[in-house]
Amino acid sequence: MSTDVAPLKLERRPTDASHSSRRVMLRIGWTLVALQLLGLMWWSTRVERSASLTWDILTYYQAFWAIAHGHLNPLTAMTPGLIREFPFWQDNGEFLIWLLAPLYWLFPDHQLGFWWLQDFALTGITAVCFRWITELVPWRDERPWHENRFVALTWLVALWLLLLDPWTYWTATFAVHLEPFGALFAVLTLRALTQHRNSVWVWAALTLLSGAAETIYLISAGLAGVAWWLMHRRAARDNAAVPVGSAMDSPVRPLTVTAAGVAWEFALSLMHATRSVSSSWSVVHQDLAYLIGRGTGAGDTLIHTATRALTHPLAVVSVLGSHALNIWANVSPGGVIGLASVPGFFLSVPTLLENSVLKGQDFSYPGFSNMIVYPAMAVGSALVVATLLRRRRRLGVALACLVIANAAAWCAIWLPQTGTQFLRISEPAAAAIRLTAQEIPSSAEVIASQGFVGAFANRLDVHVFGGPQDRLQGPELFQIGARTVWFVLSADQGIEAPSTAATYQAIASVASLPDARLVRSVDGVWMFRWTPPAGTRSVAVGGPGLPIPGWVSAGAAGQAKLAGPARTWTLRSTGGQGYILSGDIWYLHPGRYLARVSLSVKSRTNVEVWNDRASGDQLLNRVVLSSAGAHRLSIPFRVSAADHSAAQAGQFPFSYTPVSPPAVAAVEVRIWTPGASAASVRSVRISQAPTGA
Repeated sequence: MSTDVAPLKLERRPTDASHSSRRVMLRIGWTLVALQLLGLMWWSTRVERSASLTWDILTYYQAFWAIAHGHLNPLTAMTPGLIREFPFWQDNGEFLIWLLAPLYWLFPDHQLGFWWLQDFALTGITAVCFRWITELVPWRDERPWHENRFVALTWLVALWLLLLDPWTYWTATFAVHLEPFGALFAVLTLRALTQHRNSVWVWAALTLLSGAAETIYLISAGLAGVAWWLMHRRAARDNAAVPVGSAMDSPVRPLTVTAAGVAWEFALSLMHATRSVSSSWSVVHQDLAYLIGRGTGAGDTLIHTATRALTHPLAVVSVLGSHALNIWANVSPGGVIGLASVPGFFLSVPTLLENSVLKGQDFSYPGFSNMIVYPAMAVGSALVVATLLRRRRRLGVALACLVIANAAAWCAIWLPQTGTQFLRISEPAAAAIRLTAQEIPSSAEVIASQGFVGAFANRLDVHVFGGPQDRLQGPELFQIGARTVWFVLSADQGIEAPSTAATYQAIASVASLPDARLVRSVDGVWMFRWTPPAGTRSVAVGGPGLPIPGWVSAGAAGQAKLAGPARTWTLRSTGGQGYILSGDIWYLHPGRYLARVSLSVKSRTNVEVWNDRASGDQLLNRVVLSSAGAHRLSIPFRVSAADHSAAQAGQFPFSYTPVSPPAVAAVEVRIWTPGASAASVRSVRISQAPTGA
């Protein structure tokens, strides 16, 4: 009987310098993570005070607030006329909100608490990824500092990419979504898979509860786990070094995770828990029309769509090509080289494909819908750099410097634009919106413009007026269930607003309601309180056939006179030179139109019709009034073609493709006086010209 005796290994003793350097590196890293959290919380405070709280924040915070107050089956706050209201859980299967709701009571009646939850999730992603990279590329105290410096460089690359990705901060600014939570849980799932930890099932379950979109994250994590196991097996077969921090000895767990994700997607479909996606009004449904057909409705299944994609590959490739710039913009700040790694490729590609198979850019542009991509690319790029540093150190150092410089450039270009991109409400308007939100009792119903409707989300009865890209085709009908209804409307405050004309028509119709009282008007935000007559069950707001009263669209040389009943309100000149009326934007398709203007003048006045083009405004027609008196004008003009904004934001390679604007012309009516003259404007209307006119 023989006994094999392992040879004696002489190990180096840990050096004090190396141990001290490791502690310094870790302290610096965790300090930066903590600073990111503090910075995000400070920024969320600014966002909340700016009242730039859109339809998106309303959708989630209203459910969060309602569940915390015992309303366990809240309705989702969708735009009437576009998507019918239905239980929130059917929106996108985002059951996680029920688990988060008790945290409301940490900051009751304070929406900041909800924003800070997202900040903790975003910082949690950074913290988990930094911790994970220190496990995958460990520091060895027994090695001297000059050997560990390449480990330090790898840690620096990962942390730099995690902290400087501008799209993380865009995600934190736009609204609160569950994608950051799902991304955090998915990264934790993959980390637990690679380390053979039983916590994988907890993180996997939380990822599933985050929603249907986030379920793709879990499927991706499972596929990454399978690839990791294959890599582990190949390394063992070739007697190569097995990646540190990996304990993959079987594909059963990752395959189970993948199967669970696929099964949950089908379960959500069977439960009709993705109605906002399958609704024929939804952006997703419209952007998949090239696959599922325009005549189909909410019954379209995942299998049907996938089958059509496989049988029409050229159509899919063509659409994917139209998203190439956005795919680049999503992966580049985190380092394109990350796609050469297991986590970078498998966590990123499924989500990028899912969002890029849609015809529009609504979900492929950088932001919350691609949240899983950013940590995946950061970790993946750090692993690729670490591999090169082990094999070809000079090339590895050069690549690390290139990745760091690239991330710094993306951050320097786009991070400063975060505020101008999302915070488009003036301070006076924001203060007025906050004051009104405090004044409105919880029993009242609120109808507000989508750019700031989230400021009124702490109630059950709140509805959205308008939506992005001017999808309004007629008057919006709102159900009335309260004894008092507040309208808070604005044409030019906030993002993703419809045409100003659509909002101005709504403001005019609200002002004409019996017993409607103007509470205040500040910087283009109009706030009315209305007591509906007994028995009123609904109210129609706005409509394309309504005229715009002059008082709602004052120019620099005009002033609204709002004394007395609304029918007597008017717009008068201030006596200075300039435009009395301007800013009324009508979205029009090519064709012939008439601008109908009712006004009174005492001296020369110009009435002009302009096409507000990105390349420069175009005068379509002008009428010069030289005689005093009341005038009713019908000014013919023609829209020859819709003006399209540039299909690229920024200069390549630091650019992306924004959401396409409406394929319409922006037409504006302006009334100008030379000054020292009196004029008043009653109304403006644009209608199609009769055939043959």
